[in-house]
Amino acid sequence: MKHITLKNKENELQVCNVVYGPGEAGGNLDKMTSYRFMDYYVERGGDTLDTARVYGSWHIPGRALSEEMIGSWMKSRGNRNQLIVSTKGGHPPMENMYSPRINAAEIRKDLEASLRDLETEYVDIYWLHRDDLNKPVSEIMPVLHEFVKEGKVRVLGASNWTCERIAEANRFATENSLTPFSSSQICWALAKYRLMPHDDTEIQMTEEAYNWYLSQEMPVFAFTSQAQGLFQKAIAAGGSLEAMHNEGFTHYFETEATNHNIKAVKELAEKYNVSPSTINLAYFHSNKLPSVALFSASRLSQMEDTLSDTDFVLSEEEMETFWW
Repeated sequence: MKHITLKNKENELQVCNVVYGPGEAGGNLDKMTSYRFMDYYVERGGDTLDTARVYGSWHIPGRALSEEMIGSWMKSRGNRNQLIVSTKGGHPPMENMYSPRINAAEIRKDLEASLRDLETEYVDIYWLHRDDLNKPVSEIMPVLHEFVKEGKVRVLGASNWTCERIAEANRFATENSLTPFSSSQICWALAKYRLMPHDDTEIQMTEEAYNWYLSQEMPVFAFTSQAQGLFQKAIAAGGSLEAMHNEGFTHYFETEATNHNIKAVKELAEKYNVSPSTINLAYFHSNKLPSVALFSASRLSQMEDTLSDTDFVLSEEEMETFWW
């Protein structure tokens, strides 16, 4: 697998461009399955895991089951120093997504709890999982900077923040000799979402945002990079959203652009005799913008398919066939 660089004045990380997100580890995935999936990812050359304080709390309120399982697995394998560990804090309460928790006390509480459950003294990438537009960046960035100075965090990221707010935060950080955000994590897929896949506080890639990230050379982590398996499902069903006969799923996507990209993925997969997943991920690997594709899996066969050819790239001409 290839890597991209995340850095600030204090640290520099080499992050795998295909990142496994074991969000259901300890939840829908039992211990044996969770361990096997993480083992397989590492066996295939992966070295970066992405989780969040909130992951797994929908099964047992107050428990970060994903972080707990990752911590247990790393301890059993003795491989913490060989991995990049990415986690997120500051998520609103699950019962009220419009009640922000972006304040010094709540963010620190989340980080300390994450360090405990991950059984580590530091996390490589720490993301704020949501923003609070009513909170000035002058009250946020000094808190995050302290985490870096304390050695508890190596690199900072913003998840579901607009590029305008990231620019404001980084401008303040630069002017005040604080640690800036080094990356953004947003909804970005070859399928164009009409509605956000989880809730409307999520931020989706746009052409304007893409151009800003490109101008800043800021790497982007793409969650829902595989659009919840859309391309495999649609191609297997006949090659379009309509062929799936699953309006409960397909109504999340804009029809014209998504159908165009389903057709393009299908043609390229057939041309090169590879899985649709390979073409889907190659969109990110071949992108002018430094990109990381996040993925998850509920079955080992899905992980095997996703990781079947992570070095496959597309030509500029082939990249131009996609709409988004």
